[in-house]
Amino acid sequence: VLGAGPAGVRAATEAAGRGVRVGLIDFKASISGAPTGAHSKCLREGVLAGAKTWDEVEQVAEQAMKMAVAATSRQLRTFWIEVLTGKGELQEEKKLLFTPADGSVPRLLTFECLVIATGSVANRFPPVNFNLPGVYDSDTIASMRRIPK
Repeated sequence: VLGAGPAGVRAATEAAGRGVRVGLIDFKASISGAPTGAHSKCLREGVLAGAKTWDEVEQVAEQAMKMAVAATSRQLRTFWIEVLTGKGELQEEKKLLFTPADGSVPRLLTFECLVIATGSVANRFPPVNFNLPGVYDSDTIASMRRIPK
């Protein structure tokens, strides 16, 4: 499975639960399985929980992400899914070159079935000008450093 977002993690656990040997490839060392936009929801929950400073809001978001990483890690271990940190590149039919993020020797992997779940990007529909200060989408909300008024 290429991509360890919610669809990739789900595909990996479904296949492994059916007895398939699964490798999950993603460039991130920490896999939360959280969807795009989860960060903004954590920020909202921090404010709703009574956070008064940006540091308090970030602590809530950080704790939520730690819990998501721990839960996903347990799930992947439970199904004996091999997590490969790096990138995968199709070479030919049924073969993929895995290049580890740590710079170690690339491996040629074979597969019977490949799921590509590499995620999405936020839609930026007109007429909203996302270049204006204070206008965020699910991909840029993590750069916010203040509680909106």
